[in-house]
Amino acid sequence: MKWNKKPAKRVDTYTPSEEGVIEFMNIDKQFHLVPQKISLPKWYKDMPGIKQLGPGLQDDLTIKKCIPILDALTMGYYLVTKEEYSFSYDKELKESKFIGPAKIMNEEPISRHPITQINTVSLSPEYIEEAFKWKNSWLIKTPPGYSCLFTHPLDGIEAPFKTLDGVVDTDNFFMPVLFPFLMKNSFEGVIPAGTPVVQIIPFKRTNWTMKVNEDLSKDLETNYHAEKTFYMSEQYNKDGSPNPGKYKREYRVKKRYT
Repeated sequence: MKWNKKPAKRVDTYTPSEEGVIEFMNIDKQFHLVPQKISLPKWYKDMPGIKQLGPGLQDDLTIKKCIPILDALTMGYYLVTKEEYSFSYDKELKESKFIGPAKIMNEEPISRHPITQINTVSLSPEYIEEAFKWKNSWLIKTPPGYSCLFTHPLDGIEAPFKTLDGVVDTDNFFMPVLFPFLMKNSFEGVIPAGTPVVQIIPFKRTNWTMKVNEDLSKDLETNYHAEKTFYMSEQYNKDGSPNPGKYKREYRVKKRYT
């Protein structure tokens, strides 16, 4: 069948945001997802920084003292649910149901995503063979040359769902981004309001060339061993107890998302 409809013209008045600014603009004031600065997940807040292993054993650090994990958790922005949603799944009938707020402008906050668009063979058995979509009314603008990585919340190990990842050139795309996701077949319950469902990480586009060095030069090898000695020299106190913070003090560059 021949397609005869003339394509519409693009709007040419869209302008990216200014350098260092990411803009969130809501085209539907009653919608469901809201942007929020990163907040630490409950599992991280509840975890002690030092694990006491028992009588006669030396205490050890937990991953709460790992700055790279903290930087991943606090990178960028979240889209979070505005309402709570109740989910149920009948394993025998393979039927799922979301119950949430009333329809908003004749659209549900969560819609079905055709499973035919996802290769079911590659799905982990922990997920039901059905896909859903977080609807989103927020336009996101970044400066020229910047895109956004939209990903499942990094280290979001408590979530009963998995949001699929994607990259959008948000300095050029003047439409809300929608987010397909999968549900775990072991979950039946409530996804509370305020649950992070998407993490938004703006980044600057650039071209990269990969170089692989199978053998380090003598100078590089010497430098590596010197750096390793310096790094390990303050990992533990004289009594053998852990002494965290070397990476934070000597290497980390703090990132800000306000």
